[in-house]
Formats: sequence, structure tokens, C-alpha cells
Amino acid sequence: MAARRAGVKSVIIPGKNAADIEDLDMVIRKDLDIITVEGPKEIIERALVSER
Repeated sequence: MAARRAGVKSVIIPGKNAADIEDLDMVIRKDLDIITVEGPKEIIERALVSER
């Protein structure tokens, strides 16, 4: 919820926390791009590699 208030559009969370997404209000889920990852390599690929 803090990410949404701060204007963040995308968040990266550990895959093992994916079930917690269901606990978020639908309005919050709709406004955020929630990306689940399984390890550091995936974080780098998602966060640091620009899309072309």
C-alpha cells in the first residue's frame, strides 16, 4: 500500500509471497504491476535491464 501512495507503478516481491497478493484490496492490485521473482538473477533481469 505504501508503494501505491508513493506513486510506484511496479513492485517486485519474492515468489514465496505470491499468496499474499490475494490479501491486498482489489483497488491496490489493479493499480500496481506486481512482479514475483524466484531469485536475484530474476530481480536483475526485471529491474535493471531496460525494455527495448
